[in-house]
Amino acid sequence: LLHLQVTTELLRRAGQDLYRDPELGPVIKSNYDVLLRAMTPDLTVFGKNDDGPFESLPGWASVFEIGYARFRDPHYGWIISHGERRSPLALQYGEPELNAKAPPVTSNVLEDVGWAVMRAPQDERYWQGTGLCVLMDFGPHGGWHGHPDALSMDLYALGTVLLRDQGMCPVGYGAREHWDWYRHTLGHNTVTVDGLQQMFVYGDDNAPTEAGTGGRTTFISLGPDINAVEARDDAAYPGAVYQRAVVTIGANYLVDFFQVTMPGEHIFDYALHGLGR
Repeated sequence: LLHLQVTTELLRRAGQDLYRDPELGPVIKSNYDVLLRAMTPDLTVFGKNDDGPFESLPGWASVFEIGYARFRDPHYGWIISHGERRSPLALQYGEPELNAKAPPVTSNVLEDVGWAVMRAPQDERYWQGTGLCVLMDFGPHGGWHGHPDALSMDLYALGTVLLRDQGMCPVGYGAREHWDWYRHTLGHNTVTVDGLQQMFVYGDDNAPTEAGTGGRTTFISLGPDINAVEARDDAAYPGAVYQRAVVTIGANYLVDFFQVTMPGEHIFDYALHGLGR
């Protein structure tokens, strides 16, 4: 998002204001909105692929300073109000008075991103820290920075992160742990077949660059009390059909159905990575 901001701001200073473009303006704004639509009760967003394990929106609320200055969205003002506003972006773009309003709490299926986000309760109680947020990732995988994690799941409930994507190794790409664990299918909350990674196409640098075409949703039912999303992926392993259905009832119940169908005898590992103490 920051790189997009730099480009759009440079073009704006050159006389081409993409924020006001009837086609590109909504696209730029959607890069901010998608974060709000996937935000957990403690104002963070699950880190996916080569991102950090858990990203705090108030921690980098300065990114929203430009968004608020250009779009005047009160939901952006609400995020900014939770930060300290001491960044260079706050100094350069920050408005002295903020119109702040909490974003609405809804469940969303973001088909272009490949995320199904189920949240409850869908009112102001969600932001008090004890709400439920489930993210099922059905693809696409994100190119070079993507991970082989078809139909993986992240979970925030009971005031903490219960299941999460491992994200990127803190040491960086040079560490074997990044390739053998953080990026491996087994390091994600999904099913692994025979201990192998899900399918990827490998580039000249021997790094996975693409994986199939991603999955697709086969059933969606979103409401204020009960949410259900089913997704399917046919390219995770040769001959395998992956199907996962996640159902949430209020903020206290979650049911996870995972089915893998493929010929022959195989070892299936259903991994759920919680956080220890």
